[in-house]
Amino acid sequence: MTSYDDMLEAIMYLDMLKQKNLERVPQELIDNKDLILYAAEAMHMTKSSYNYSYPLLKQGLNKQFEQYIKKEWLDIVYAKDFTTILDIGAGNGAYLNAIDPTKNKVAIDNKPMGSIKKARLIEGKFPRDMNNNLTFDVIVMNEFLHLFSPSVALNMIKEAKKWLNKGGRIIIVENLYSEALEYRLNKLGGGYLYTPADFQITEATTIERHWIGVINETV
Repeated sequence: MTSYDDMLEAIMYLDMLKQKNLERVPQELIDNKDLILYAAEAMHMTKSSYNYSYPLLKQGLNKQFEQYIKKEWLDIVYAKDFTTILDIGAGNGAYLNAIDPTKNKVAIDNKPMGSIKKARLIEGKFPRDMNNNLTFDVIVMNEFLHLFSPSVALNMIKEAKKWLNKGGRIIIVENLYSEALEYRLNKLGGGYLYTPADFQITEATTIERHWIGVINETV
């Protein structure tokens, strides 16, 4: 199954082909004709290259993305019993939608996309627009912290702990390093690459070019 990361990598190299930077295009990509045709079609449909293809592909391949993270991510979320969960930077709700609808789900995003099912949606920024009366057993930050500088990202985690119930957990999902990711961040004009160690996480699970780490906190 092709993940959206594979598609982004194909687009990255197609972009290099357009720039005649041929020596950096791997033979295995050249041999994968279906992937090249799919990526080339996406680039053509948007009448541009990487910058406009990326959001199109991420939206179009979201169902595949949900499939490959769902089991492993849910295993981590459900490792301990919980009732309430907050998704910071929920985006299109791909992660939160996989959670049992009987759970008390809250999503916060300043620009929510798509449909977040059976969850309370706070349209705004964390922590500024949070309700101080809310607390959670689980707080998730899925591909969110890379948008911020190291000092701001660490402060986000510090702030999140204020909304944790005793024995609660913060679950962080970020990208593993790859040349394609570095290219994407540079091309799109920003973002940071983090490792679990950057947030003092000693153990993390790796899934399809992502890592998932857990911060346990007693408050």
